[in-house]
Amino acid sequence: MSMDSISFIVIILGVVIAIALFIKNRQLSRSLTGSFFKKSYSYATLGSAFLALSFAMEALPWVGFDEVLMDTIHHVLMLLSSISFFWVAVEFPKEVDAALSGKK
Repeated sequence: MSMDSISFIVIILGVVIAIALFIKNRQLSRSLTGSFFKKSYSYATLGSAFLALSFAMEALPWVGFDEVLMDTIHHVLMLLSSISFFWVAVEFPKEVDAALSGKK
C-alpha cells in the first residue's frame, strides 16, 4: 500500500466518522434530552460539520485544487471544529446545572 492509498483511506474514514457524529448529534438534539441541552448539541453538530468539511478538504488536491490553499482551509476548519467541541465542554456543565436547578 502506498502512502497515497493510506492517506485516502484515513480521509474517507474521517469523513464517514464525522458525518456519523453529525447525524447522531442532529438526532439527539431533537430528542427529549436535546431539548434540555440545546446549546451543547448545537455546538457539537457544528463541530462535526466542520470536522467532515476539514477531512473533505484534504481530498480535494487529488482532483486538481491547489494543495496549499486546501491545506490552509483544512487547518482552519480543524481549528473551528476544536473550538466548537471545546465550547461543548464548557457549556454542557452549565446547562446541566440549569436543568437540575429548574432554571432556563
